[in-house]
Amino acid sequence: HELLGNGAQGSVYKAMDANTGAMLALKIFHCEPEGTDAHRQCHLLSNVQHPNVVRIYGTVTVSTAFDNTRTNEKAPEKWGLAMEYLAGGSLADILQTMGQLKLGTVIEYSRGILSGLECIH
Repeated sequence: HELLGNGAQGSVYKAMDANTGAMLALKIFHCEPEGTDAHRQCHLLSNVQHPNVVRIYGTVTVSTAFDNTRTNEKAPEKWGLAMEYLAGGSLADILQTMGQLKLGTVIEYSRGILSGLECIH
């Protein structure tokens, strides 16, 4: 799995769906066990379909390390989100590559961001 980025809540990896072979983004949270408010919000967001909102396919539980077969201990588990993978990088990547954007481009990006935010609120 290729690490795409780290944040305060977790790390995002590029991964492949073992059933379909499709590429997806997998966000593994540093904390927040299942059943928390964040978990419920993620479940609600999985029903959102909008061109400016990353599609959430569902929640997953993942092992954070290999099981210890010598002591029969299970590895700790964390939860995460299986999300749509969007190639091309982030807005920060675009700004780093292109530098200052033209006003028309800023307006276009802002409209898309605001449209997505309006959909999820």
